[in-house]
Amino acid sequence: MKHKLQQQKSNIPRISSCDTRWRLSVLLLLLVLFYGFSQSAAAQTWGQQTSNYDSALTNVYFVNQNIGYVCGYSGTILKTVNGGTNWVKQNSGVDTSLAVIQFIDENIGYASGGWSTNCTLLKTINGGDTWTNISPSFPGTAGGMWFVSADTGFYAHANSLYGSSVISKTTNGGASWNEVYSGTGWISYFYFTDSRNGYATVNNGSVLKTTDGGQNWTSLSLGASLWGSGIYFFNKDTGLVGGQPYGTSTASIYKTVNGGTSWQPISAANRFFKIFFADSNNGYALSVDVTGAGQMIKSTDGGAHWLDETTPRSNLRGIYFLNTNLGYAVGDSGVILIYSFATSVKEIPGNKVPKEFTLSQNYPNPFNPSTTISFALPLKAYVTLKVFDIMGREIASIASENLSAGTYTRQWNAANMPSGVYFYRLQAGDYIETKKLILLR
Repeated sequence: MKHKLQQQKSNIPRISSCDTRWRLSVLLLLLVLFYGFSQSAAAQTWGQQTSNYDSALTNVYFVNQNIGYVCGYSGTILKTVNGGTNWVKQNSGVDTSLAVIQFIDENIGYASGGWSTNCTLLKTINGGDTWTNISPSFPGTAGGMWFVSADTGFYAHANSLYGSSVISKTTNGGASWNEVYSGTGWISYFYFTDSRNGYATVNNGSVLKTTDGGQNWTSLSLGASLWGSGIYFFNKDTGLVGGQPYGTSTASIYKTVNGGTSWQPISAANRFFKIFFADSNNGYALSVDVTGAGQMIKSTDGGAHWLDETTPRSNLRGIYFLNTNLGYAVGDSGVILIYSFATSVKEIPGNKVPKEFTLSQNYPNPFNPSTTISFALPLKAYVTLKVFDIMGREIASIASENLSAGTYTRQWNAANMPSGVYFYRLQAGDYIETKKLILLR
């Protein structure tokens, strides 16, 4: 009997340590694939934020995933410090329509406008708490504006709307300006890839280029008649210029891969406006009417082809993307749109009044790059939901508002954050609770 049992044992296949490691590797691979699939299945959408403003917004700029600004008609400047959950109107001190807003860091920013009046240029050094009018004494109207640093910037202006523009340069934060270019054609937008290499769109079928920090500008022909009103460059050699074709021209966007020496026409929307790429493949632009507002379009192949992008609202005027997972658009009637995994705090359908405050563990956990956080309120309260790093520093504010009693969900997109342990804290009245979550890339 003992011999028979030993014989049976000898027939059992032995699993070597190599086999064990192989099987564990396969299991881990399957888990990674399943996890990746479940993450990719989380749909990204466009949602609408509340601006508490009802006139046209023309441009948007985000310093990071929390701090952003928009500008618009009648000197309007709005700021958010929580990714657009709340927008607060700032005192610009002017009633001129503003067309361009740009920030160098969290404190220093510029805003420009003045289409039919004298040029308007505003500056802040404290994150928009106060704005100083540093408008140069240029007559006529303002065109494009771009700052490559806190001190060095460029400003296009003309004696009359859509007249022949002059480019002026400052190296002291707008305290003084020197003319560096004068030519024919209206200059509407700049784009610099670094401190030395930059381009500007013109309404006469040409593009201006500098390779010496804007001291000298060369005119490059597109080989077609185009009113340039959109520009984006991936690097100093490769970029796109869009606009409205006129005369016998039909293409509304042109691409160069050799620094503007030659341009390839691309058929797209009739009027091509405000180009912005989230990465080398995924880009967005506006197909606009004569008012400068219109529908969003998107490319997923570096600008070679463009298709309509579905958004909750049209009549858009500005676009900005922090990455492929997080972007914003603004337009008429105070519209502010956000592109992300989640767009607002959402009450769960069939909501019943909870008996107590609760903060649930996020799901999935670990996650990459987005996770869902649920919480319950037994009564109406002002709610804040914030994320902190392991050092206790606040890195995201994902809810900050009054909510009625109920159960809610909120998603946090950590696309810009490194792997690691984080903490999320819910505060509702006197109730405070904190839980841990893990970002695993």
